[in-house]
Amino acid sequence: MPLLFVALAMLLIAQPVAAQPVGGGGGSSGDFLDILNRAWEVVYDSMQFIGLAVLGLGLVVYFTARNNSNRSETGMKLAVGGGVLTVAYFGMAAIIAVLEYVATP
Repeated sequence: MPLLFVALAMLLIAQPVAAQPVGGGGGSSGDFLDILNRAWEVVYDSMQFIGLAVLGLGLVVYFTARNNSNRSETGMKLAVGGGVLTVAYFGMAAIIAVLEYVATP
């Protein structure tokens, strides 16, 4: 019964409203592309710095492991992961450059 009362109150109080265009003109695809470009730059820059930081951390852990095989293995895994992320960063730069070249008239 309370749920029915709330639904009836919503119908009486809330007025139906038509969808309003964004910015008066319905928005443009340029606005959305700008947002996507900024998000891409954040991800791309984060990928570079995180990859280099993990690579450096992994090398430090690996070379300071001495006789501890677990620590040595952890350092090796971190170094390989950071290296792969750094290579992926430069690989993505090349792929994006090729795609931009192909897409440009």
